[in-house]
Amino acid sequence: MTRTLLLVTALFFAAGDMASLRREFDAKKVEVNRRRRNERKKAIEKELVPVLKKIAALKNDEAVSFLANVVQTEMPDLAAAACRSLAATGKPQAVDILLKAARNRPPQVREAALDALRGAKIELSEAQTAQVRSLLTGKSPPKIRKAAARILGAQDSLPAAKALLEALRSRRIDDELAATIETELKRFKKKEVLDFFFKEALAGGVKSPRQLVALLHVAAEKKSRDAYEAAQKLLDHRSAEVSAAAVTTLAALGFKGGSDQIYKLLRKWRGKLEPALDLLVGLAESKSAEASRILVGVSRKFSGPIAVAALSLLGRAQSEEALSRLIEALEDKDVAVRTAAMKAIQQYKDKRIIGPLIGLMERENGRLKGEAYKFLVR
Repeated sequence: MTRTLLLVTALFFAAGDMASLRREFDAKKVEVNRRRRNERKKAIEKELVPVLKKIAALKNDEAVSFLANVVQTEMPDLAAAACRSLAATGKPQAVDILLKAARNRPPQVREAALDALRGAKIELSEAQTAQVRSLLTGKSPPKIRKAAARILGAQDSLPAAKALLEALRSRRIDDELAATIETELKRFKKKEVLDFFFKEALAGGVKSPRQLVALLHVAAEKKSRDAYEAAQKLLDHRSAEVSAAAVTTLAALGFKGGSDQIYKLLRKWRGKLEPALDLLVGLAESKSAEASRILVGVSRKFSGPIAVAALSLLGRAQSEEALSRLIEALEDKDVAVRTAAMKAIQQYKDKRIIGPLIGLMERENGRLKGEAYKFLVR
């Protein structure tokens, strides 16, 4: 009986050891394979890439054909390395080969093909632009789709600009990818593209809120006066996000006499705090004198979260009127207003805030007194 028990116990532990050893073996195998990949990459960069560059420098059809074969048939590490050389030939047919690789080769090669296209100074045809757009709006992994957006942004051509703008209508474009597209739209510099953005698309050529918001942000970035009239018309857009973006654009362009329109929008959004905050942040980020005056007006004419938000943002304004309003708000009966003023006023390096802060310490007994003290003695 004892002997049987010992045998069963030994077999149990042996099975446990085997399972443990299998796990150890699998882990070691992964590590060994990783080392092999790294060593292979180093060898490719050291020994093969210099030869690929020499072949690319020939810039003839035979060189393109050879590099295309490497991209399409070789192991991923080598094919990915060859993508750069193929793009460096500058040949239009190289674009078609790289676009094909971006669709049907392993992920490593797909990414390398798109990165090579972005870095190459080759103008895409309209058909090639359409292929890149299909990668952007299709079911490819996020890295591939972002790379496609960046290729279009690097083109600085009207077809590429239209492709990016049109992609914003797709339901497959999530917020993160939409932000990438907006960044790429800001890269365009050619007059014909900017005229299309602000004189045609923004003036009624596009209807999607996401397209309008992106164009308004581009206009604010570039301070385009051509967008001023269109932005004014979009202030009362049915989409609160578009209205807020229009305010941001107008503020960046030196919005004058717009306080009544801002107040009207804020009253309209009393039950929607998020678009109201977006609007106020847009005003503050413009750092214009008119925007500062509007924020001061909002802090006086409104109450609750909107007034508190406006006061908090006056710290960015750095204007005389804003500072006077913050000093005044330190004596407000509402503790939320006093707290917002206290936080905002700390962004000013002005001796005139010392007296009001000492006065605040004398009146307060709680946390605000401590914050004022820490700020004054630091």
